[in-house]
Amino acid sequence: MGRFLPHPDDVPVEITLRNQPSLPRQKLHSISLGGVACNSLRGFRRGTAIELRIPLLGDAARYPGIVAWSRKQASDYRVGIAFIDEDTLFRARMV
Repeated sequence: MGRFLPHPDDVPVEITLRNQPSLPRQKLHSISLGGVACNSLRGFRRGTAIELRIPLLGDAARYPGIVAWSRKQASDYRVGIAFIDEDTLFRARMV
């Protein structure tokens, strides 16, 4: 999972499969040097192309990424999302 930088856990996010409807809003868990980790009601296969949305910041807060890992927890999944380029990583970290 790598080292994570502190980040508020109560920021609602949406994970959307590209060209798919979005999943229910989840809570952002933490942000790392290469992406973010958030809780999800479902797991994802490694390599799945997704878009991470942060609705509180408006329609422009969309970050394309790839599922780096997905781990089962007691009642949900923790999903690691790697961003597709340095610009996306930088924009997401500024959130």
